[in-house]
Amino acid sequence: MLDYYEQALKLFQIESGFVDEQLEEMYKQLLENCESNVSEYFSSKYLDEKLRKDKIRRAYKWLQEPFRHYIVSSLSSEIKQEQLEEDILKLVHDYRKQNYHIDEYFIAQLVELLVSNKELHQYLRDIEFKKNKRNSLAGYEQDGTLTVYSDSILEYIISPNNLEGIDNEYYPYYVVISLITHEVEHANQKREKEKNISPIKSQIWKACDYFRKQYDLEFQKILKFSNPLFELLNLKLKFLYSINQIKYQRCWEYSPKERIADLTGYNLVLSLIEKSNKKEELEALRNIFTSNFRQTLFFGYDKQIIPTEYYLKQFKMQAEYLRISEMAKKISLEERLLLGIFISDEELEQLLNEEKIIEKVRILC
Repeated sequence: MLDYYEQALKLFQIESGFVDEQLEEMYKQLLENCESNVSEYFSSKYLDEKLRKDKIRRAYKWLQEPFRHYIVSSLSSEIKQEQLEEDILKLVHDYRKQNYHIDEYFIAQLVELLVSNKELHQYLRDIEFKKNKRNSLAGYEQDGTLTVYSDSILEYIISPNNLEGIDNEYYPYYVVISLITHEVEHANQKREKEKNISPIKSQIWKACDYFRKQYDLEFQKILKFSNPLFELLNLKLKFLYSINQIKYQRCWEYSPKERIADLTGYNLVLSLIEKSNKKEELEALRNIFTSNFRQTLFFGYDKQIIPTEYYLKQFKMQAEYLRISEMAKKISLEERLLLGIFISDEELEQLLNEEKIIEKVRILC
């Protein structure tokens, strides 16, 4: 029999929607071990959804130690995510109802919702709107500034080349949501690195940031030695800086930071579509973002390239990747796929044939 703590985790799975009939007995056993008040709240499995969630929240107050804090914090995280999705859907609905076009105010509200959801104000302190910048829509800087090139975004979402043949009034909104979520995820990656929330993710983010730090140091040297007396050294440094710049431009798509940011954006959009009351109208959009998610997930692997390994080795980070590979032995196959880490040919074939692989990986995002 599972111990009390494990039973509590199973109960959380049940009440948060991960229903398994085989867990019914564990469910009953747990209730017997809880305060009597709990049974009253959990007596009906078919309560109105909002009322049910309210009862769940109240019932958890009665759960005994040592697992009370774990369940409350887990439930709190789930409720926060649901609230985020509801708030974004309301934002989109209000704009469509008033026939407003996407503007800077829409983007600013979206950023605030995303930042508040993961408590990222320390990592994303400011948002700046600027005019066109060639080949750039938005960017997160390590000083905590999110720069949004609003004109470029507006041009991008109305371009026929980017509409993918979709004639749907909601499509531009979901494109912008995916894009902004991508940039805010970079702030979240900084938080994960500093707080060591996930050891393997922290190691990956540190490896990526070390390269970028060295990249910027080289540029500072160029500025320092911009003197005729050091012209030869200056030319050498400019050459090395240019080589790194070219390398980055060639392989940025393999960057684990960009990979996770893309997947996070697509995942949120898919959750919004699934929660929308216009699911049938948005079926074509769901197919597009599902396809985007899958293509990003298997990007590199489809060319027999291990994305994160390839990226780090371009910048002589082999030692860091070896440490990451050792840590990867302790995580699941789906997590390795998400992070772009080594997967054998047999495992890759298994994943490609797995019908629910998208759903399994989305849970990890």
